This record gives sequence, structure tokens and C-alpha cells, in this order.
Amino acid sequence: DYKDSTQVIGEVDQGGLGLPDRDYYTRTDPKSVEQRAEYLKHVAKMFALMGDSAALAGAEAQTVMALETQLAKASQTMVQRRDPQAVYHRMPQSGLTTLAPGFPWPAYFTALGLAGKGDINVTAPDFFKEFGVVVRAQSIPKWKVYLRWHLINAAARSLSSRFVDEDFHFRGMIQIGR
Repeated sequence: DYKDSTQVIGEVDQGGLGLPDRDYYTRTDPKSVEQRAEYLKHVAKMFALMGDSAALAGAEAQTVMALETQLAKASQTMVQRRDPQAVYHRMPQSGLTTLAPGFPWPAYFTALGLAGKGDINVTAPDFFKEFGVVVRAQSIPKWKVYLRWHLINAAARSLSSRFVDEDFHFRGMIQIGR
């Protein structure tokens, strides 16, 4: 607990973006627009490498971008996250059910073996409010596409050389690390 060093509490934080931070999704300058276009191509290419048709891969990339953009718009900026007060919101686990009722938080904490383990820090309450809305608004098939993308993206460096090469090419093109 950031405000009580005698206690250890859990924490939930914003996330779920394939690009480094929210600004990659929200800026409107030409470079940012180009980076998003390259990201869409990259996501589609990775889905195609998984065996999806070009048309399906393109549609899946659009789904990923739409979901990530919604999450990015609700995310705190890097400047906001530098303020310790802005990322400290201690509450009982049940507080997440109030913030984001669209997600089954009790089942989630139970599955993790953390049900009833005390308070948690919710670093970005506004993010979780929007997350609750997005969870309810999007279909299960769209979430499956989104989660499949994040699995592919996380595992890219451990997959075949075609995935490694595509990941390396994209990261170098837009000059972001991992």
C-alpha cells in the first residue's frame, strides 16, 4: 500500500493496448496517423501469419484497433500517471463491481484465489468505468479477436521466424521498444 508500508494490497491498472500508451491512439498529427495505419497493417499481417484470410485478418485488425482505441481514450496520460495521488484509489474489491459492473469481478478474484483478500488499489478508476461499458457493449466474438491478438503479440518473439521478423520490422518502423 503506497500510503501504508505495513500493508501489502493488490492493484489493478489500466492496460490492454498494443501500442505503448494512449497518445499513440489519440494524437492527430500526421506521424501518429501514419503509425496507427502501420499498426493496423501489422496486426492484419500477424493474423494472416496465423492462417486467417487477408479479408478476415483486415477485419480482425479493425476490431482490435476499435477496442484498443476505446480503452486508450479512457486511459490516464503519462503525465497524469506521474502524480502519486492520481494513481492511488484504495477500495474494497467490491468497489470494482460498482465502477465496472459489466465485468464479473467476484468470479475473477475467485479464479485468481484472491476473493476476500482485502482492499485493492485501483490506479485508474475512470479507465475501469469505461472498461465496464466496453465489456458490456462488445460481443464475445470481438473480445475473442482482441484476446487472440494480445496472445499473438505477446508471443511473437517466441514464434516462427516469420512472426519474429514481422514484429521486429514493425517495432523498428515506428521506433518503439518492447
